[in-house]
Amino acid sequence: MALEILIVTGIALLSMVAIHYIRWMQEDKKLPPGPLRLPLLGNLLQVPALRPYPKFREWAQEYGPIFSLRLGPQTVVVLNSAEAAHEILDNRARAYSSRALPHVAHDLVSDGQQLVFMPYDEQWKEDAATSVHHIKDKRSAFCPGARVASRPLRPLEPWGAQLFTRIQGCRRAGPRNTLILYYSSLHDKRGNAGNIWQPSGTIYQQPTPIYNVLASFAATAQPGNYLADAFPFLRKFPDILVPWRIAGRKMHEWYA
Repeated sequence: MALEILIVTGIALLSMVAIHYIRWMQEDKKLPPGPLRLPLLGNLLQVPALRPYPKFREWAQEYGPIFSLRLGPQTVVVLNSAEAAHEILDNRARAYSSRALPHVAHDLVSDGQQLVFMPYDEQWKEDAATSVHHIKDKRSAFCPGARVASRPLRPLEPWGAQLFTRIQGCRRAGPRNTLILYYSSLHDKRGNAGNIWQPSGTIYQQPTPIYNVLASFAATAQPGNYLADAFPFLRKFPDILVPWRIAGRKMHEWYA
């Protein structure tokens, strides 16, 4: 009896996989060309998580400026030319400007509030319009409120040339270290948010949270770092089996 149940279960599973694969192949015929996919995983094991673009460039030379991938159950179309990107993301923005939500970065870390992770919907349009308005409004830099708000930074102005020279010298340390130095030097002369460099050459040690937040946020936003982004069923597992959920919530506390 147990053997019969095992055989029936095996046949059912194989049938489900076969049906899924046949549907997958039929859908692939409607997509741009691309590299050979593995069942269920697709091209997930072929795409480096940290540096995917060299592989994308290699595939673009073989399949053209527009090709498709499967990352688990997700279909991905890669644009490898400015013309293709302009046609799809500009001329056809209404249909193609949204994105698959990265579960960890969008749902856990930013609680759905970070513009860069939001889908292309009415909320995104409203937030984007607000951001563009503040960026383009040149008068805001000269209004009385801005002058008052920037008053604590005025004593830093004589340091501009020396700060720039020091940042140039830090390029070998990498953009992340340069960003931290630049941010902390301008953030607050008295402050506690980062390393504060004085003209005398003294460097005051920064507390770790801001440094850790920036590094962790960059890692969290990296596509491919979390299988839960590609396989939604993993999001239902308990916390003990998915440490990324605990890390995401902790990151949200820092970020908030």
